[in-house]
Order: sequence, then structure tokens, then C-alpha cells
Amino acid sequence: MSTFILQMRRKEFTGRFARENCPIPPFTLGCVSEPRRAKGLCAWARGLPVDPKVAFVADMLSELIRVDTSNPPGNETPAAKLIAEALSGAGVEYKLLESAPNRGSIVAWAESNEPGPSLLLLSHLDVVPANPEEWSVDPFSGLVKDGFIWGRGALDDKLSVAVMLRVFLDFVESKRFKGRLIYAATADEEMGGRMGAGWLVENHPDLVKAEYVLLLFCPHWLP
Repeated sequence: MSTFILQMRRKEFTGRFARENCPIPPFTLGCVSEPRRAKGLCAWARGLPVDPKVAFVADMLSELIRVDTSNPPGNETPAAKLIAEALSGAGVEYKLLESAPNRGSIVAWAESNEPGPSLLLLSHLDVVPANPEEWSVDPFSGLVKDGFIWGRGALDDKLSVAVMLRVFLDFVESKRFKGRLIYAATADEEMGGRMGAGWLVENHPDLVKAEYVLLLFCPHWLP
């Protein structure tokens, strides 16, 4: 199994690790310039018309942040249900699986009529705990302020959850892929993954088995 890591430029993120904020959007689907990215950011923050794909990611990210999935204890199932609603609306097949009560992970998949490799888009729903006293905003508000979405998980890793969901749905809707495409948003990554990705591999290997895995890596902890 091979893993590709998409690394985003640090200049697109600001603030301390304890005060996560995410520009809206950190990137858009396809190749775009910085001015277009900034234009989409400002338009969405001001409630102006914007690319529906950008709005989808921004809205989903803000909504996911409002679900407290601090690990421990996790409680990822409510966040997984938000993803399930979007998948159901698109008519996509999926499974929401719990390794323990409220420790939910969600896996969706699509098959092409053309042979090709399998690709897993992998992200996680849980976040590290946040002390509200160390924040200038409610860490679970998903607040839109100064052109950013604020909250725990805005970078690690609910941004990835929302972006990869949009990418997955775009490929499914366009049918412009070969082989098997898998989307997984899992529980428990922050505590080692035994109740999330590890549990899926042990108990439902056929759902997540893939030749390639794509991760979105946001290096907000780097100097």
C-alpha cells in the first residue's frame, strides 16, 4: 500500500496550534491562483455568492467543528452522521460503523466501470481536547471571523474530512475515475487509531483495503 501526502503551504495558516483557524477555503478543487482563492474566501465570509463547492466545504467544516469530538472520550458518531447525511443526499453507498458506543467511523465507496487501482481518501473525526480559557473564541463554535473558520479541528483534521468528502462526491458525480474510490472518516486517530482505522482494518478489511491512500497534511505545528 502506498501513501501520498498533500502538503499545504504554511503561509495559508495563521495562529498558534492551540488556536486553530482555517482560511475559507484553504484551497479549491482544481488549479487556481491566489487571487481567486482570496476572492472565494472573502465572498463566503461576507455571505456573497461563491462557488458551491467552496461553500459546501466551508459549511461542512464549520458544522463539524460544532460537534465536540475531543478525544478522549471521542464521541465521533454525531460527526459521522453529518457525513452520512451528505452521502445519502448524493445517493452514495456507505456504512457507519461503531467500534464502541459513540465511537463511529464512516466509510463510503464507488466503483467505476473501467478497471483501475483502488484509492482511499482517509481523514479522522476526532480532535485533541481544547481548553476554552486558552482560546479567544469558543473552540467548538465553528465561528466565521476575519475571513477564517475558527475552532478545534479547523486544521487537524476536520478540514480534511470536509475537503475529501467534496472531492469524493465530485468524482462520484462526474464518474471520471477508474477502479475503486473509497472515502473514510475515522474515529480515534488522536489516541492511536485502535478504535478507528485500526478497528476497521481488523474487523472490516474489505471496506478499506486499497492500493493507494491519500492524506491531507497541514503542517501547522512547524516553525
